[in-house]
Amino acid sequence: MILVVSASPKTKVPTRIAVIGSKTPNTEAFVAPMFLVAILKKYENHPTCIKRGVLLPVPCNQNMNSYLKEIADVCGIQKHLSTHVARHSYATSVCLANGVSIENVAKMLGHSNIKMTQHYAKVLDSSILKDMMNVKSAIVNLG
Repeated sequence: MILVVSASPKTKVPTRIAVIGSKTPNTEAFVAPMFLVAILKKYENHPTCIKRGVLLPVPCNQNMNSYLKEIADVCGIQKHLSTHVARHSYATSVCLANGVSIENVAKMLGHSNIKMTQHYAKVLDSSILKDMMNVKSAIVNLG
């Protein structure tokens, strides 16, 4: 469920939204990127979304995993694809590899504590290198 926390006074377009998850009681308000607002608005009155009380008209995990298997077969992908793999890939390859903090990834995934995120958010060599370069830069700037 989405709640509009604030909107632009001129355009009435949401600028901050709160997402109430179904798995955790946590409600976290965050600045909504315009593309996210546009996607959510597009499906706001979709019959499937209204009927099931969801944000997007996605199939159940079993059907989605079946579709992902078909896609993998057609594309010649040997790795087993599933919604869990997609979630893990999003956390590591999209978020963490691009400098999003693990705390923010935990919030985006709806985890109640960071340990859940650390469980499958592996440390990336590139993030270690980047962090060490930041440390080097800070030390050089001190002197």
